[in-house]
Amino acid sequence: METLKILIPYPTGHDTTSIRTILFNNLIPILKKNVDVKIVRIIYQPEKTRDLPKETSDIVTFDLRSYSDAFDVLKKEKPDIIYANAYPGFIDYAFSLAGKKLNIPVVSISIYSSRNISSLGFIKFYGRKLLSSSVEVETNKNKKSFMRRGKFIFYKFNFLLKTLLSAKLNFLEIIKKIFLIIDLIILRQPKYIDPRLAVSMHYLRNETQEKELLSVGFKPSTLLVTGHPMFDHTFKKVLEKEEKQKNSKIRILLVPDPLYEAGVWTKEQKDLILNQIVKEITKFKDNFFLKIKVHPSSGILSEYDSLVYLIDSSIPIIQEGSMEEYLDDADVVIAYSLSSTGLIYSLIAKKPIVICNFFNESDGGSGEGLIAHKLALECKNISSLIDTINNSLLSNVSYESNRKNYIRKYFYKDDGLASERICSNLLQLTKKNI
Repeated sequence: METLKILIPYPTGHDTTSIRTILFNNLIPILKKNVDVKIVRIIYQPEKTRDLPKETSDIVTFDLRSYSDAFDVLKKEKPDIIYANAYPGFIDYAFSLAGKKLNIPVVSISIYSSRNISSLGFIKFYGRKLLSSSVEVETNKNKKSFMRRGKFIFYKFNFLLKTLLSAKLNFLEIIKKIFLIIDLIILRQPKYIDPRLAVSMHYLRNETQEKELLSVGFKPSTLLVTGHPMFDHTFKKVLEKEEKQKNSKIRILLVPDPLYEAGVWTKEQKDLILNQIVKEITKFKDNFFLKIKVHPSSGILSEYDSLVYLIDSSIPIIQEGSMEEYLDDADVVIAYSLSSTGLIYSLIAKKPIVICNFFNESDGGSGEGLIAHKLALECKNISSLIDTINNSLLSNVSYESNRKNYIRKYFYKDDGLASERICSNLLQLTKKNI
C-alpha cells in the first residue's frame, strides 16, 4: 500500500482535543481503507515541548522550534499534503506559502465568521493579547510570565519572516505580504477569506460559503462543498434515533466559551457571568443538575474550579474530551457566547439551547443566527434564566422544520459523510489510487 503523509501545524498540545484533532481522528480510518497514513504533527508552544509522544503507526510529533522556517520543515519531512487554514495566521500562512513554492498541495477546512468589532476595538483586543501573562492554547495553563502571549506572537511572526526570507522574495514583496497579514488581522477584518490567502483546496461547510468565495474571486476548482467532518459522528448518532431517557432532574450542561482566555472579554466579565449563572441554578438544586464543560484546549480549568467551588463544590467541572461526549447526559445546554462550536453539536443532537447574552453579543459566530432561526432561546439578564430554561424544554411544532432547514443551509447534508467526501478529494489531489 502507498503511504499518504499529511503535515499539520498544531497550535495545541499533542494530547489536547481540538478541531484539528477531531478532524483527523475522523479522516484517518477512512483514508486507511485505501492507503497507509502518516500524520506529521508540528507542535508550536510558547516554549520547546519536552517529552514529545513516541511515534505510532499513524502519528509522529515534532516541535516547530526544532526547525528554522517552514521550508526547513517541509524539506526534511517531505509531506504529500499540508493542512493549513487559509486565514491570516503567521504559522498557517508560512506553511501555505512554502507549500505553494514547493508544489505541495495545501488544504483547509473553511470556517469563517466576522465579529462586529471596530478597528479600534481590534487594536485594543490585540493590545490585551500582547500584554497577557498566559497563552490560551498552552498545554500547561499555570505557566505565566510577563508578556508571555506577546513573546509567543513575536516568535510566530519571526517564523513567518524567516520563511519569507527563505522563499527568496525581494524586500518589497516581503513587506507587502507582512502588511497583508497585519491588515487582515487588525484593520479590515474581512467577512470572507481573502483570495490572496487561497490554498490548493478549501473544504466548505455549505453552498452559501461557496457562493460567497466565488463572489470575491476564488477559483471554482479550489472549492469543494463537503460539510464539516467534526460533526459527522453526531449526525450519524442522531440518525440512529436513540431513545431519550427521562430523569427526575433537568440536566443542564453549561459550556462557557473561552472569550476571556482569547482576550475578547475581561476577567471581570468572565467571572461575573459564570458566578451569576451558577448561583442562580444552585438556588433550584431540587429541580436542576448542573455540569460544566470547559473548553478542552483554551479553558483554564483551575480558574473555573476556584470560582465555582466557592458556590457549590458538588458541581462537576470537566475539561477533557469533546463536548459531544457529554450531550447524551444533558437535557438542555447553556452557553454565553454565540460563537461557541458547542452550540452546533447541541443543535445536531436536538438539545434545547439557552444563550445567556448578558453583554449583547451579535447573533452570529459559529452559531450563525441560532436565535433568529428560532433554534435557541436568548436570556438577556439573570432574573429570567430559570424561566428561559423551562421554556426551552416546551414542545415547539416548528423546531424540527427549522432545524432541518438550518442544517441544509449551513452544513450541506446531515448524512455524516463529510469526512468521506474530504478523503476522496485528498486522494485525488495526491494522485493516490482510490
